[in-house]
Amino acid sequence: MKHPTFITVLLFAIQLFAQSSDPNHVNVINKKFYEHSIQKQGVLSEKEIIKLVTQGLTNAQMGERLFISPKTVDTHRTNIMKKVGVHNVAGLIRFAFQNGIS
Repeated sequence: MKHPTFITVLLFAIQLFAQSSDPNHVNVINKKFYEHSIQKQGVLSEKEIIKLVTQGLTNAQMGERLFISPKTVDTHRTNIMKKVGVHNVAGLIRFAFQNGIS
């Protein structure tokens, strides 16, 4: 199956979780949902990261929503900040509001 549907991924997650209450299964489930998201969207949107930053979410909170690790969120945020030429989160928020990303 090249591109599983959301329902297929959800059923896989339910079956996997039902097999055990092992906390590692939650990580596998998160990874599968993230993979499905990436396949559907192509790539993680920089605008999506910026929007979550403007909402005041922490890296951990953004990671939970995006099914990626807080470190990966930090890497994306740092790369975005370099790309738009700002040096801190306040500058990124200012950039977002000036460009209608919020």
